[in-house]
Amino acid sequence: DRVIVYHISGCGVCHDCRMGYYISCKSEHRQAYGWQRNGGMAPYILADEKDLIALPDELTYKDGAQVACGFGTCYEALMKIGVSGNDRVLVTGLGPVGLAALMLAKAMGCDKTIGCDVNEERMRLAKDLGLADYVFNSADAAACEKQIMDVTGGFGCERAVDCSANNSARAMAIRCTREWGKMAMVGEGKEHEAILPLSKLQSLLQNNSLAATMSSLIKRSAVAAGGGGGTYHYSPQINFYGGDKREHEEVLENDKKRFDKWAKERDEYDRRTRIKPKK
Repeated sequence: DRVIVYHISGCGVCHDCRMGYYISCKSEHRQAYGWQRNGGMAPYILADEKDLIALPDELTYKDGAQVACGFGTCYEALMKIGVSGNDRVLVTGLGPVGLAALMLAKAMGCDKTIGCDVNEERMRLAKDLGLADYVFNSADAAACEKQIMDVTGGFGCERAVDCSANNSARAMAIRCTREWGKMAMVGEGKEHEAILPLSKLQSLLQNNSLAATMSSLIKRSAVAAGGGGGTYHYSPQINFYGGDKREHEEVLENDKKRFDKWAKERDEYDRRTRIKPKK
């Protein structure tokens, strides 16, 4: 059989694995192909059957390689936030995953696409391939943000996807998402605190100004969709990639549940740190 290989082999029995998210498996039996077990830089590898997804005849192995990595990651993110003809889509970070996000957003019928990066070659590729209607250099974040707001009438984009894992780009993606829009944080990196450092958070709590600072984020639905995605989204993506004409309904997000979760985490933080907002 012609198949593609999901790059993480989970235990297969934990909650995350049963949801299809092998990448989140916490078991000692979790192994990544090319890390804890032999990977794909060889003519053949030994893979577990549960990690394989059938590849239709109309798709080549090159197509399958795209689905199994970069496209799979951003496809799930776009499905979670939903993309339609009503939306302008901003993508920060134009590496393989970012370029794939632009391509898929176009295929999903979005109104306009905007891409941002600091690498001239990647920016040129996004232009030459016709993936982005606008491409801006984000080396100067303030200038880039102004350009994005200018081409969106001052409103920002209805959907945003960060594929950079860069703090400046992440923060810009938040600021350039239109109120009540949705964003997905796909890029993974080690720089997490710079968007809102712990010391800053403590200061905001002490000064009772957290709500004002967080208001722009609360009015935008943030979705964390880190690298890899889930296996259950690979088959529908293969159909989409292969030219399936079925309509892709927008995935509705339950904002109330997300906000309640955030509020619970905030209360837990207050309890643990014993920092009380001033009256």
